[in-house]
Amino acid sequence: MQLKHRVSTDDALDVFACHGVGGITGALLTGVFAQKAYNAAGSGVLDGNWAQLGTQAVGVLATIALAGVGTFVLLKLVGLIMPLRMTTGEESLGTDISAHREQGYTEEEGTIGAPVLLGGD
Repeated sequence: MQLKHRVSTDDALDVFACHGVGGITGALLTGVFAQKAYNAAGSGVLDGNWAQLGTQAVGVLATIALAGVGTFVLLKLVGLIMPLRMTTGEESLGTDISAHREQGYTEEEGTIGAPVLLGGD
């Protein structure tokens, strides 16, 4: 979590932390634990095949490049049709009102939509 705040990423749902890191880790560990008994294509580092880890690393880098370039292109195309960010005024007002034209919770409710009970347990 500290790295996420240090690099100022806009990933409120931790999508990259879950899917990106998990996918990269899984792909690289496939190069470590692969066994010929389960995969005719080859074995991994534990069976002495360091080249498989290199192959997996190249695949990870290619995937990162493809995802980065594809995301950039798609965001540029969408940006030609509509704005990608809300204005400062819309952000201050809140997405519920500015984008959805409805209030997600009342003044008596907390930000999670459940009533806030004051004065007791």
